[in-house]
Order: sequence, then C-alpha cells, then structure tokens
Amino acid sequence: MDLLLSMHMALLRLFKTTFGVPRPSRPHLPQIALVLTTTCLTCAAAFVFLGASGSYAAADYAPRAMYLVALLLLVAPVELLCRPARLFFGSTLQRALLPFQEVSWADFLLADIMTSLSKSFGDLAKAAAALLAGPALHTHMLVLGSSTSILGVAAPAPRVVDPLALPVLLALCLPFAVRFVQCLVVNRTTGNRSQIFNAAKYATAFPALVLTAIEHEYHVAGLRYPLYGCWLAAVLANSLYSYYWDLEMDWDMPWLVQPGAISVLRLVRLPGLKPDPLYRRGWYVWAAMSNLALRLCWGHRLVGRLEASNAVLLGMALLEVARRYQWTYVRVETEIRKIRIKQAHEHPEKGEAEQEDP
Repeated sequence: MDLLLSMHMALLRLFKTTFGVPRPSRPHLPQIALVLTTTCLTCAAAFVFLGASGSYAAADYAPRAMYLVALLLLVAPVELLCRPARLFFGSTLQRALLPFQEVSWADFLLADIMTSLSKSFGDLAKAAAALLAGPALHTHMLVLGSSTSILGVAAPAPRVVDPLALPVLLALCLPFAVRFVQCLVVNRTTGNRSQIFNAAKYATAFPALVLTAIEHEYHVAGLRYPLYGCWLAAVLANSLYSYYWDLEMDWDMPWLVQPGAISVLRLVRLPGLKPDPLYRRGWYVWAAMSNLALRLCWGHRLVGRLEASNAVLLGMALLEVARRYQWTYVRVETEIRKIRIKQAHEHPEKGEAEQEDP
C-alpha cells in the first residue's frame, strides 16, 4: 500500500493539470508513508508479542486491526494527510479494480503498477483466507514412537491455506486481468489496434504466473518439476514480450516498428534513443539494460534452491520495486512529451507567440 500510495501521489504532482485534482504537498508524501508503515509495524509487533506471550486470541485481532486502520486512513473523510489526494487515490483504485468503463490515464498507470504487486495480491488472499479459516496461531505436538511414548517435539503447524488454491491463483492474476480488460476497453472505445497486442502481452502472463506458483512449491520441496519446459517457455516469452513493449510502446524508444532503431550489420535491430529526451541519454541506456536484467530476475530459480530462501524472496521483491520505480519515471516522461506535442498541434499560434516574445 505504501508503494502504491506514494508513487501514485508523487505522479499527481506532474499531472495535476491533466487529472484536475489538487496535488499533495511534499511534506504530506512522507507523512502518509510513515503513518501506513508505522501502522503495519505496530500491528506486526503486537501480533508477535501477543503470540509469544500465549495470548493467541488477542493476537488474531492484530492483522484485522492493521487492514481496518489502513482502509480507514485511505478513505477517512477528514482533513488530514492531504484528503483530496487520498480520496482521489481511492476512487482511482476503485475504477482500476472495476475496469468496465472508460479508462483514464490514472486508471491505466495505477493498474500497471499493481502488476508489480501480483505476489502481494496472492499473499493478501492467503492472509484473508487464514483470517476467515480461524485462529492464525496453533499449537501442535508430534508424538514420536508408540502412542504411549511421552517424548514429544513441537511440529510445524499445518498450512491453513493451500498456496495453489484457486482463490490464491486468481488473486495472483487479478492485476494482469485488470490490465487485460482495460486494453480491450480502450480498443473498443478508441479503435486503437495496438491495444490488442497490449492485451496479448498481459494474456501471456497468466500461464507464466500459474506455472511459476506451481514451480515454487516443487522448488522449495527440492522435487523435480514435471512442467519445467512449459514453465521456462512461458516466463521467457512473457519477459521478452513485456521488455519489448516497455521500450518501444511505453517508453517510445524506436526499435522494431518505429523508425530510428540502430541496425547492426543489417541483421540485428537495437533500440534507439528518443530524439528529444528529458533526461541524460546515458540514463536511458541504463534504464533499458537494467530493465532487461530485472525482467529476467526469475533466472535465480535455475540455480540451486535459492527460491527457498526468504532473504532471496525479499531481494527479488525489492528489485521489482526498483524496476517499476524507474519504469514509471520514463513512462511519465513519455506521456508528458505526448501532451506537449498534442498541445502544440492544438494551439500552434500560442507557441509562435511565445517564440516572438523577447
């Protein structure tokens, strides 16, 4: 939630005239992130403390309190923490999750950012199912030997939620399904045929997500994955398709369709740079190369059992946040250029007058 809220409101500063809402002042951005983070850490600490002290019934209320407070902070109609921007974020989130209406640029951007949080949606579904299933903490004893043996050791609690249950898999795919529907809606309302290919890109994510979730369970258990070839083909196709779309369509860097790509021996076409970049040209080279490396970060699954390490999982999540962060800045810059070009065509006399002024 911190990532979504902070990035979305930071972008409001750039698009306040386009979206028509008051932009949050700079002090409000860290305040909102601090409040949400403090709420999460406080509830997590309370959960651990109460669980360690044996107050299991009380500990079960900590996750519920965290989700409730986060929701209230988002939609509370009080003049705190930049109320207009918070409510705008809430309304945009609602429109993004119900993409059966005209898609605004804010709806698209928020939904695209949500695709980077696909695993978080799956974790949220598992957490919700665990809360609905009953107590989050259990005490079990595994008796070794005969039934009359008095030797007992603590056994790991059984999994309350199957990580491959249908609701969890649907939650994993939800952000991509939202973008898929958005692309079809845009194609229907504007006639933009490129959105069909954009929808196809998100469609390739569904088999990749499901097969990756299954591969994770085999990987952690140290078992041979019978669908290894299908999984590898699915994730590779989705990663390369998404990478191409990032560069040529989202970042407007000429490659396979637009003129201006770099030809090597007339055999290989490499992405070209924008003719009028906002940032230094070296930044775009870094963004293109690092984006490819980060798109292929799933390759760590091919080495040993790294996926079984929680530290590796955390590292991969942080790398995806970094990739999405830099992607957003270039994507916003591309949209700014498009708006300026459109305004120049709509009001050419205004631009000529500005040039004549001393």
